[in-house]
Amino acid sequence: VDILKDGSLDYPDAVLEQLHVVVGAIHSSFKLPEKVQTKRVLSALSHPLLDILAHPSCRLIGKREQLHVDHTKVFDAGDANKKVLEINCQPNRMDLQDGYIFQAAKSGIKFCISTDAHHTSELAFAEYGVGLARRGWLTRKDVINTGTLMQLRKHLPRIPK
Repeated sequence: VDILKDGSLDYPDAVLEQLHVVVGAIHSSFKLPEKVQTKRVLSALSHPLLDILAHPSCRLIGKREQLHVDHTKVFDAGDANKKVLEINCQPNRMDLQDGYIFQAAKSGIKFCISTDAHHTSELAFAEYGVGLARRGWLTRKDVINTGTLMQLRKHLPRIPK
């Protein structure tokens, strides 16, 4: 789902409640001032139906800078609200960067590694995400999609049994 400029999600709760996993991302208004952008992300992270914050920095390598946010506040809010941060493996994103992964992990937040594949040939990008996770000093216990289905449900409880 899209995280709108005010931090709300672009689908009504009645629709989101029907989904097993809600992955939210910012796709517009990238150049908001840091305080406004931080408030936007914090608002999204406080939404009870959002599970995963996708490509958290929104950077596109060589094309778009990362969002200007207070990362400490974002990572702390993600942990407090039991959200998951995506490590996006797309070579044009490589998002989050290893230093931010390390910082976020210290806050206690969990991660998922996602190829964000738009074609089966892009599934091989997973190795880039594993590399980012390793450079951020993550272990399997930090990454929710490295365990069993039962362990995954602990972090994503709407996944059916």
